[in-house]
Amino acid sequence: MPMSTLYSQQSEEEQLSRLGLVQEGLASVGIRSLLVRRLRLRLVRGRFHPPEPDGPTLVAGGVTVSVSDGYVVRGPDAVAVFSGADDAVAYTGLLLR
Repeated sequence: MPMSTLYSQQSEEEQLSRLGLVQEGLASVGIRSLLVRRLRLRLVRGRFHPPEPDGPTLVAGGVTVSVSDGYVVRGPDAVAVFSGADDAVAYTGLLLR
């Protein structure tokens, strides 16, 4: 297995683990969410581009949470980045109420 593939799998597993903490936190305050894995597809005539992973995302209502350097919470009108899962849970709860 190529090193870049191994790194991306480990990175995705870490993201899934971190998003799982947010999902558990949201569930504890009564907010249902869905953890999804996304793929990016590029369609170019005459060329084949395999699907590329776009990282897992947690979806709750109109709010999404993803992980890069921190927890990135995207609402209808705002984007915020938090260092901890608890802060991301609290902010997501505020956006959905």
